Amino acid sequence: MLLAAGRCGGAVRTINGLFGRRQFIRPHRPHVAVGRNGVIGARPSSPARSAIPLATLEDRDIAGAGDGIPRADGITEAQYAEYDANYQRWLETTRRDGAEAYEALKTKLLKRTQRGGTFLTLYIFLVVNSVAALCCMLGVGGSYLYLWLLIKDVDARDVEDGGSTRVLDAEEVESRVGRFVSKAFAGYMEALNPRLLVPAALAAAAWLYNQNAEPEVQLGLLEEGCLILGFASYKLALGSEIWESLKPKAKTAEEIARESRPMLPQLEDVEDVRPDLKDERF
Repeated sequence: MLLAAGRCGGAVRTINGLFGRRQFIRPHRPHVAVGRNGVIGARPSSPARSAIPLATLEDRDIAGAGDGIPRADGITEAQYAEYDANYQRWLETTRRDGAEAYEALKTKLLKRTQRGGTFLTLYIFLVVNSVAALCCMLGVGGSYLYLWLLIKDVDARDVEDGGSTRVLDAEEVESRVGRFVSKAFAGYMEALNPRLLVPAALAAAAWLYNQNAEPEVQLGLLEEGCLILGFASYKLALGSEIWESLKPKAKTAEEIARESRPMLPQLEDVEDVRPDLKDERF
């Protein structure tokens, strides 16, 4: 779940990011989704949302539907053009920085998975036995392949404006029952990814080996546990990345210099509000 971290900032960027490719900051789009046939507005209680053709977005006055930013009242054409140009430059810089951060995150995760798995295999070889180390090495290979396939799946996602998914396409179904069935089928199809075959293949290989091997050389619980531990080596990369994002960090000299000095508030003089204790009965 760390690539979703690639699309968010801070600590979330290290977790982002395994289900997102880039962090693209866009104008706010209230309750608007893009399906196969066009833009779908916010749905009322039960009726299905009807698709709005993309060519008619300007007529429907949907905020943020165009390429630029919405124009406010009272702004001249020159002011709007200058502001929109600055916004487009800022948006392009943000996209480029997000893409670079995501590429660095992918490389870091793969390297840490490889290094952590290698260290774990050597440790098991020295402490347990060679068979357990071999099982751990196979698990580490499966873990690296699983993470690589997950990254490829994230890269294949269309995160640009106008992208459509099976779930959004299911929103266009008129019938309520049909829409529910379409959503369930879309979720089922999204869950069928090739990377899920990696742990299944490891488990099947261990089972087939035990079925065909002699009783004295079959894999025991220790070896099978090392196989599972090796497959979970990518979790070590995830944990270390989360820790680096959340651990307290000392401020640099540049950050300290940017901070403003604390100022004492200027208080106004007030009148004496002490009560008058004079006895007025005399």
